[in-house]
Parts: sequence; C-alpha cells; structure tokens
Amino acid sequence: MFEAICEIRPEVSVPGYGGLRIELSSPNLSDEELEEAVATERRRFGSLVDVDRAAETGDNVVIDLEGLRDGEPVAGLNVDEWTYEIGRAWVAPGFDDQLTGAKKGDVLRFNAIPNGTEEAADFVVTVNRVQTLELPELTDEWVEANIADSDTVVEWRQSLRDRYTEMRVNQMRRTVVDRLTDELAKLVEIEPPESMVGADMQARVQNTIQQFQQQGIALDQWLSATGQDTESFIAGMKEQSEKAVKVDLALRAVALAEGLEVTSDDLDLEFQRVAMQVGQKVTQVRKAYEKNDAIPDLSAQIAKSKALDWLLHNVTMVDPDGNALDRDTVLGHSDHDHDHDHDHDHDHD
Repeated sequence: MFEAICEIRPEVSVPGYGGLRIELSSPNLSDEELEEAVATERRRFGSLVDVDRAAETGDNVVIDLEGLRDGEPVAGLNVDEWTYEIGRAWVAPGFDDQLTGAKKGDVLRFNAIPNGTEEAADFVVTVNRVQTLELPELTDEWVEANIADSDTVVEWRQSLRDRYTEMRVNQMRRTVVDRLTDELAKLVEIEPPESMVGADMQARVQNTIQQFQQQGIALDQWLSATGQDTESFIAGMKEQSEKAVKVDLALRAVALAEGLEVTSDDLDLEFQRVAMQVGQKVTQVRKAYEKNDAIPDLSAQIAKSKALDWLLHNVTMVDPDGNALDRDTVLGHSDHDHDHDHDHDHDHD
C-alpha cells in the first residue's frame, strides 16, 4: 500500500464575466491620420535636393562622421558621406541638436555619449551637404502615372483609407483574444496553484528551446542579443504561466456556468480535424485518444473553446474613446468558428 498526494484543480467562480468590457484599437482612420498616411506614401516618391540654408529637423545632411576616444576611432562611429536625417536620434543624445542650424562646409566638434554606451566620445562632424526631401505635387496626373490602382487623387485617398483600415482591423483581430483573456484573468481571485503554474512553465520553456533549436539558435545567444538574463526570461515565463492557469480555471468556470456541454458530435469533429492534420484515419485517432485516456482532457479543451467563443460573442468591445465596436468586424464575421477559437485556446493552455 502507498499513498499518492494529488493536487486537484480548484473550481473557481468568476462573477461578472458576462459584463466584461475590453478595449481595442480603433480600426477607423481620422482625417488627420489619413493625411499622415498620404504624406508617408508621398515621401516614398520624394527626392533629396540640396539646399543652401541652415539644417532643420527633418532635413537630411550628408556628413563625414568621426568618433574618437583618447584619439582612437570608436567602432561604428567613423564613416564618410553618410546621409542622416536630423531628428532620428540614432547616434547620441544632443547629436541632432548640434546638427540643427549647421550649414554646408561647417565642421562641428563636441563631446557626447554614444547610444548604447556609457563612455563619452569626441565627435568631429563635417557637413558636406544639407538636403531636403522634395515631394511630388499631388495631382490626378501624378496619381495616374505613379499609383497602380488609382487614377485620381480622390480614388487614391480612398484606396489608402481602405488599405490602412484593413491593416488596423487585422491588428485588432490579432489582439482581441489576448485582451479578453487579460480581463478574464483579473476575475480569478485565488492565487494560481504552483503545481499548475510549474507544469505550464515547463512546457513553455521546453517549447521555446525546441523552437530555437529548430532555427539553429542557442537560447543563451538569444537572451544576450535581446538584453535579457536567465532570471528575467524565467520571470517573464512565470508571469505568462500564471495568467494561462487563471484563464484555464476561468474558462472552465464559464463553461460550467453557461452549461456549455461537450457532445459526441463535438468530439467527432475534433477527431476529424486531428485526423486531417496527421494524415490518419478518424478511427485510428479516436483509438489513440482512448488508449491514452486523453478524451477527458480533449473534452475540457473543447469546453474551454466554447466558453471563449461565448465570451467573444457576449462581452462589450469598445475603442479607446469608449465607442462600441461592431462585433462582426472584430470577429471576422463567419470565419470565427470553433476551430478558430480552439486554436486560440491552445495558445493560453
């Protein structure tokens, strides 16, 4: 005889889940944002021309750049005929201020701390040319000659509005599940069980390492390149796992509260989906699940997907100004089906 101590997944209640309000970015462009989009596109067709005046923010300067420490060149800070846009703040704090007001032929000498370092360097900057970006005149003739899908300025503006709106809608759809689960996790008042958090973390870390190995990247190299240490990486993983466990518990609670039961048809559909993925017969997939006693876990996953789908169709969605967003637009109309939800659900397990 022996005793086994098993930690049972706690059942939680999430009162107020039906009244959740999630804020998403607005898909609509204001008139000012449309003008910014037009200006951005026009700059792609602009040309740099020399000007005989003092340089201003937004101008380009063609410079010879020399950076020295104790008379020795600093790596990355010595280059001739470099075209630099004033205002980018790429080189060092105060660097752009030094260039503002400079004219062709000026030689600037100053001391500054290069970005990404802690030790100051002596700069010598020779201004060879001051240039401004000259934009093409916005006319129907120019649009017809340069823009593939438009013949007039009015058509082009509408095309840009449509394109930028579509980009924003797609971005909004990519964030909606994260926003929803963020708010849902806040309703779980208990601390997530350490055993569940640990299991989720282990799976996440292993998955991350495996992905890096497939790409030929060592984890320590990636951490170094992104300025992280192992402790901060693990801390970030733990935070994700704590949220994932809370979401797991909350979705189970919503499924229970809403009576979202898993039917044999639901299981059959999932067996069919898996069978198509792995290239096996449905009966083989079903037997594999039965043999591994994995059907209860599968049922739980489906129930959580149903709960997520219920929430997506019942919570309030607003833009940053508090205006209600059209649910069909957010969810992508008919393409938001159970398979789609199920894929999202796995992301948070």
